[in-house]
Amino acid sequence: KQPPVARCKQANVRRSWSACVMAGTSGVGDGGPKACPEFFAGPFVGQAGSVVASSQVTACRLVGVLFAASWCVPCRQFVSILEEAYTEIRKEYGSQALEMVLVPREKAQNDWSDFHASMPWLSVPWGDPLINRLKEHFKIERLPHLVILDKSGSVVSANARGGSGFGFCCDPLHAFASLMRASGQELPSAQRSSTKPKGDSDDEGSDADTDDDDDDD
Repeated sequence: KQPPVARCKQANVRRSWSACVMAGTSGVGDGGPKACPEFFAGPFVGQAGSVVASSQVTACRLVGVLFAASWCVPCRQFVSILEEAYTEIRKEYGSQALEMVLVPREKAQNDWSDFHASMPWLSVPWGDPLINRLKEHFKIERLPHLVILDKSGSVVSANARGGSGFGFCCDPLHAFASLMRASGQELPSAQRSSTKPKGDSDDEGSDADTDDDDDDD
């Protein structure tokens, strides 16, 4: 099975950078909600419901807060793309470069358990009061939605889906480099010297089916 970027190029899907930004995204360093240090108090769980210390999250340079649900088709599409980006960034820059935390919007605990089991990152437990507090703080109205924070809880990107963030045909290493610059941090040393983030000319726009068909939360 080919990764999304390969499928996009094979299909000769070419979109301009501006079109990617227009597809329901606001890019990197776009302001928005104030810092949310409360987020780092957790709780967080890993696979099989194992409790994860907040220090594991705050040790990372960037943290993605992903609002998503299994009943939302664009969420499932975006999670697949984001998983590839997450894996590539951590392979390139190490496990403390980026962490993701699912904020589940599921209607049933079993649905959350199954959905989270398909992801390599952490989650806020289903039903925890933090879920609604985060939803209100970040003013989430549609799914999926990805907020990027730095380790202090400051908002680096209020909407990191598409544009210069993560999405169909967007280069994950370039996105990470852009987010690091927006956060005021230096890009960490790559663990693989052969790969460098691609420039803007190598990026292509977000796929319309993914970005235009958002479901209301």
